[in-house]
Amino acid sequence: GNWLAAVAKVASAPLAAAPAWRSSAHAQPRRLVGHGARLPRPRTPADAAYEGRAERSRWPIWEAPALRLPVWQTALAGGLAGVATQLAAGNRAACTKALPTGAICCTCYVNLLNTASTDGDLDSVPVAARFACAGLASSVAVGTMTAITTLASRVPGASLVLSLTTAVKAAVPAMAIEMTAIDVAKRAMVEQGEKVPPGVLLLAGGVAGFVSQSILHPLGALASRPSAPAASEGGLARAAAEGCSKAMTKGRTRPLALMFRQLGPRYRRSVPGAAANSLTRVGLVTEFMDFSAAE
Repeated sequence: GNWLAAVAKVASAPLAAAPAWRSSAHAQPRRLVGHGARLPRPRTPADAAYEGRAERSRWPIWEAPALRLPVWQTALAGGLAGVATQLAAGNRAACTKALPTGAICCTCYVNLLNTASTDGDLDSVPVAARFACAGLASSVAVGTMTAITTLASRVPGASLVLSLTTAVKAAVPAMAIEMTAIDVAKRAMVEQGEKVPPGVLLLAGGVAGFVSQSILHPLGALASRPSAPAASEGGLARAAAEGCSKAMTKGRTRPLALMFRQLGPRYRRSVPGAAANSLTRVGLVTEFMDFSAAE
């Protein structure tokens, strides 16, 4: 499972296996004098600097951090969480893609948190660093699956960069906010070191889904222009833009009221999905970590 450390060990093996440097008595170059007599030349500061560099080169420059959990455990937790999220949101068609995406995202997220933590406790990572880890992990997962799907489709004229940009912009902000909010809410409701009950995981996921849509949907509705509703790809954003345009024309409905009225369908999909994700992903990862610590 510790493949990063294995790669670093293999990479540094030629340097570590190099023969020890000879003593100064034998390491001094000699020059020919007279009838073939070999006398040692005086040592210079350059010789000492060279020997110091050679001594340091026998040690690996960078040592890869150990994985917190085996890859198959984090991949299993993330894959099941991705499927559970889509089922709870009522989107069964996306379960096939959610399985590998969740596996990659959870594996990256757990190990990024392990790298960011200073004392080995994943709950002690600051919120800003946690959000950065979540954003990077979700970007890697979404980008990888989008690239695979785009390249496998073989559609003439399909732009890989455009597909990656669109997919990352559509999915990564919600995933990063939900993953960060789940951990923050869980830590606020349970003392550090105590076992997290399933009810707390469900509640933390529900809070995360609520917070995510409360932030992202108003921003998306405000960013979309009512005069060009076709520029938005989401059906709800398009409907909100069209509704705002009609309301502004007739003057009977306030745009903000209509914008927040669209939050209901978003909450009905996001809150159950985030709760299922929290229960499955965080619950399985916690159990795996407890089992590994018990060993």
